[in-house]
Amino acid sequence: MLEVEMMLKQVRKENGRPFDMEHLTTSCVANVVMNMMFGHRFDHFDATYQQLLSDLYDILSTLSVFPEIFPVLRFLPYFKTILDKQVLSNKKVQDAVEKNIAICTEVCVTVLLCIIVSALSYSVIYSYNCNWYSKYRPNGLCSPIC
Repeated sequence: MLEVEMMLKQVRKENGRPFDMEHLTTSCVANVVMNMMFGHRFDHFDATYQQLLSDLYDILSTLSVFPEIFPVLRFLPYFKTILDKQVLSNKKVQDAVEKNIAICTEVCVTVLLCIIVSALSYSVIYSYNCNWYSKYRPNGLCSPIC
């Protein structure tokens, strides 16, 4: 929902003037996908995010099946330049994805540790209450919730 609000805000900012919706739409859709992948959204004006989108666009815009079908084409200057650019863009995208996976993993481990500590704390308190109930109840039985 946040991406829709962001998109509407940008459209309203144009005051009815014509503008290119491609970049805005790509940015919003990519942010939804990144949020699902990494668990957090990016600021649309963040330079790192814009560079990632640019690298992804470079990869997708220069895809060609001809070097796959005819491998000898890879050695021609035109296709060699394109392939070099793709390799560089792939490396940048891979680095960005690995960085965000590391951040996500760090956050997930921290949250998991908090959950484990909370569960253990609850278990200790719960166990103490059961011991107290069994000690002071006349029939010696623990409470039904234990």
